[in-house]
Amino acid sequence: MDSVQIILLTIVVGLLAVVGFFYFSSVSGSASTNSELRKPTYLIVGRNGAGKTALFYKLQNRDEKISTVSSLEPNISSLALPFSSEKIQKPYQLIDFPGHLKHSQLLRKLILEDITVRKLKGIVYVVDSSSWALDQEANVAAMARELFQLFSMTEKVPNGVDYLFAINKQDLFDSRPVHKVKQLLELELAKLVAEEVAAGRTAGSSGIDNDEEDDASGLRKEETTREFWRAAVGTRPFRFELLEGNVEFVGGSVARGAIEHWENWFDERAVNYGGM
Repeated sequence: MDSVQIILLTIVVGLLAVVGFFYFSSVSGSASTNSELRKPTYLIVGRNGAGKTALFYKLQNRDEKISTVSSLEPNISSLALPFSSEKIQKPYQLIDFPGHLKHSQLLRKLILEDITVRKLKGIVYVVDSSSWALDQEANVAAMARELFQLFSMTEKVPNGVDYLFAINKQDLFDSRPVHKVKQLLELELAKLVAEEVAAGRTAGSSGIDNDEEDDASGLRKEETTREFWRAAVGTRPFRFELLEGNVEFVGGSVARGAIEHWENWFDERAVNYGGM
């Protein structure tokens, strides 16, 4: 091997070493980077006007009258739990997420990448139980769609994630009973799940994102959304009882300060699951 070949070989080896260094540095750097939001979290979600932001502030200022407007950006704060015993309280992250569907991809990123599903201690889905809100088919369909996406993420971890359906505005004269709200959402979700499962037996796609999830999210790999729902419900109609996570429907009213049953839900999880 002459001197020219030795020089060229040295240059090639040097370039390969430089490329390898930057590649492995970027991989290890991205893997080790933790989001500031990656901590034990309770997430409040729901449609605009349901009372999410009012509940967010009421949980922090329980003795004050709360007046808010719908949030355009997530509200993030710390919440000491359990409420019932200051001696054993620990800090949890509380996030109120905007209810517009245009934020759905941001919500997906928040759950899978920023917080990660394993750090979610519970999700509070706030529902406006007034007849005005529930008589709108588009509104109910939007809630079902959002819940479908949420369950498709949170049910892929062992034992799932617990949900509290905070059926708000039960003080209104035209509010729907809690069990009626549950039936309404269950029927809409059953349609979406049936369509998703059936689409797997025919050509084409349902339009639901079926990409594999990264290990960092805490989800099982190599399982599409369709495969997950097929395994979860099979040929049965969807019911909330089929989910791995515990699901509770509880009535209340933020405006009237009637949130004690919702507070109990937080306390039970903080005490029973530890959570840190």
